[in-house]
Amino acid sequence: MKTHYLIYKITNKLNGKVYIGQHKTNNPNDGYFGSGKLLKSAIVKYGISNFEREILFDFDTFDEMNNKEIELVTEAVVHDSLMYNIQVGGQNNGWPTKDTLLVQDQTGKCYRVSKTNELYLSGKLVQFWFGRHHTAETIQKIKDKIATIDRTGSNNANFQNYWSDIQRQAASARQRITHAHLIGESNPAKRPEVRQKLSDGKLGASNPNATSWKLINTELNIDHTFTGGLKRRLHEYGLTYSMFKKLTDTRRISYNKKWELWKL
Repeated sequence: MKTHYLIYKITNKLNGKVYIGQHKTNNPNDGYFGSGKLLKSAIVKYGISNFEREILFDFDTFDEMNNKEIELVTEAVVHDSLMYNIQVGGQNNGWPTKDTLLVQDQTGKCYRVSKTNELYLSGKLVQFWFGRHHTAETIQKIKDKIATIDRTGSNNANFQNYWSDIQRQAASARQRITHAHLIGESNPAKRPEVRQKLSDGKLGASNPNATSWKLINTELNIDHTFTGGLKRRLHEYGLTYSMFKKLTDTRRISYNKKWELWKL
């Protein structure tokens, strides 16, 4: 399947503002609408139906695509009030991707190059941070900082952030392509011997390896102990396993702190 390296343009049909970006894909019509912060905010404000997408260039290699974006998205473009771009061209502002590496020369100056770059392959450029490590003190500071961050509810970066219908359809199409080998009779689970094995398997409390649990809610006077069938039991109370955060290896508590789940 051919890989397309695209340069695209997104235009706001209401005010004429433009975003130029790059995108690697197997399907040029996958509905991808960019990842720029200002662009995403504008789509939420005006609605995706008020934006149109145009493919400017379709290249065969990452370097061609990346160099074209560098050529098009200059400092002048970034400072143009009619542009949604907030950084100059070049994927991820210099950070490595699946196709590139962040490297440094002997002076410590950093570059972003493709994995097939001759200087990198020759050893004249080495990966950024090669041979360098955080100190134990720095690592502990990072851990302490992360521990203080609350990512629940409205503090979550994706809180009330929903995909548009076009994005959902594009994701669904990509999934069908990626998992084509699992569709229909190609699915291993449809093989007779596999289906028989699943049918003969022991489930729930009859499984000798089933785990026992205790679900507690002191406000509702609930103290329920059961074996196996965790998903079904939680569903009876309108709960899901993802609603609990881990405190210890045996204890979890719901994010609203009203429910406790113990592994016995």
